[in-house]
Amino acid sequence: MPLHHRGFHAVLLLISAATCSATSCVVDTRIGCFDDHQGGMYNTSNRVLTGFVYNPNNGQSKVRSQEKCAAICNERGYKLAGLEAMYQCFCGDQLNPAKSTRLPSGCNEPCEGTPQQKCGGYWEMQVINFTCTGPPTGG
Repeated sequence: MPLHHRGFHAVLLLISAATCSATSCVVDTRIGCFDDHQGGMYNTSNRVLTGFVYNPNNGQSKVRSQEKCAAICNERGYKLAGLEAMYQCFCGDQLNPAKSTRLPSGCNEPCEGTPQQKCGGYWEMQVINFTCTGPPTGG
């Protein structure tokens, strides 16, 4: 009887996990491409978006799409996402006034996992706003 009882709970947990929906994010607007030079890799106070940096050089996985960066920022409560150097993700609620120089061109590097999307460039940050639905993804 105890063995059957444990199996019953396992089935219930699998059904519960299968019915949860994942966070889904869409890009609403591409705000622009901004010069992010001299920001300093880990010094978020000098970047275009100053809230949070998600960087694979810190051992995190690469951000491979605009939607993934949006989900990372949404999970942390930020309104804007910025992509740079094909796989880095930055988050914030507003543009840093000291770094608000729009580039007339640039931010043309393809995202590593979604080459039809643009993920910034070398010291060039593509800033987007987004809408997400569903629970946070956890990472």
